[in-house]
Formats: sequence, structure tokens, C-alpha cells
Amino acid sequence: MLELLWEIHRLRSTITRAQQIRSLLGSGGSGVMPSTVWSCFEREPDNEPCLTDKPTPRQQVVIDRIVSRRGASKE
Repeated sequence: MLELLWEIHRLRSTITRAQQIRSLLGSGGSGVMPSTVWSCFEREPDNEPCLTDKPTPRQQVVIDRIVSRRGASKE
């Protein structure tokens, strides 16, 4: 039970940070700081433990679309 409560706490913390960052970016914040903060936030979930399943065909289409857009924007 304690492990579940800890996971809920961590999820709430992540959501709170996302709301703070969104507020900062949405309030006319510009420059290097907001994008740096957002980049750090985006990397944070990669370090979290999680279960991974193979993407469904529908999910894979979305993933492929995002990857191709990112590749096109870098060229």
C-alpha cells in the first residue's frame, strides 16, 4: 500500500511541475529559461520505472508520424 501511495505522490508531483512549466511558458515567458526547463522536464519521465508494451498498430502510426515530422524539421 505504501508503494502505491508513493507512486501517486510522484505522479502528482510530475503533474504539478508540468502545470508550473505550462504557466511559465503561457504567461509570455520567452528566452532560454523556459525551453531549458521544458527540455529537462521532457527527459524526466525517461528515468521513471515503467512497464512497456509493444505499441499497437494505431499507436505505431502516430509514433512514426511524429518521428518523420521531427526528422523533416531538423533538415
